[in-house]
Amino acid sequence: MSLPKRFPLLNRSLALAVSSVLYISQPTHSEIPSTSNKPSSELKEIRVSAPLYTTFTEQGGEGLFFDIFREVFEPQGYSISTTIVPIRRSIRLLQLKQVDAYLTDWHQSYLTVEAGYQPETLYTPSQPISLELISAISLVNDKPSEARATLTQLSSNRQQLIGWVTGYEYDQLFQLPSESFQTVSSSERGLAMLKAGRLHLFLDDRDNAAAVMRQSDIEATSFNVSPLKNNPLYPVFQNTDRGLTLGNLYDSRMIELHKSGRMAELYQQWGYNYEAHFPATLTDDQ
Repeated sequence: MSLPKRFPLLNRSLALAVSSVLYISQPTHSEIPSTSNKPSSELKEIRVSAPLYTTFTEQGGEGLFFDIFREVFEPQGYSISTTIVPIRRSIRLLQLKQVDAYLTDWHQSYLTVEAGYQPETLYTPSQPISLELISAISLVNDKPSEARATLTQLSSNRQQLIGWVTGYEYDQLFQLPSESFQTVSSSERGLAMLKAGRLHLFLDDRDNAAAVMRQSDIEATSFNVSPLKNNPLYPVFQNTDRGLTLGNLYDSRMIELHKSGRMAELYQQWGYNYEAHFPATLTDDQ
């Protein structure tokens, strides 16, 4: 709100009083103040948001991705604070500059298509943090001959639904019409709906689905898991001077961690195959 240049009926002192009242009554802004006004101790804290991915990003800062972030930034004098919120909320926090990074998402070229993103506010570095092993999960007795063909068939059938977790946006990746799918609140919910016959195909990251099955005592033998597509996953930073600085540091440190073998150790500690997540095509430029 701005004041008019003149107050023809008010004397100078009354104009100043009105100006003060109008200034005080402006709505407060919910965004965190610019980093230029922060003390150095706050600048060295990196605030990271992520949805709950079993073994990857968990409550209390546990998980492979959080461990990788600590390996990347803590030796450079940064501290990592984490918060677990749903995907879309995580993205919103990043766009509002209330967190410094969001874990994880596809490359920037995908983010620009999604209406929920403001691409000019986001920055994805060049080094992936992992590889999403997107898979089609179906009941064993359905016996799909080939997952990609099944996906194509189901996308044109309104009576047979494909499902995935809200925020994954697989419809854009696979160009599916809106009537062919529905989203669910969690992988546990999706697998339960699949088992109950309310979904005919559930799309998820292979490792995430396997971890959910183990944690929830869901019989993995009840399902077929067929690979669909592998998509690199990246941390997403703010497109600001600070965000670019953090992103560039992340890139250089990730290359170091790959070369030293430390990245392979982290993956092994969490029970994952390093080579499956970092094939040669992703690390040739290192």
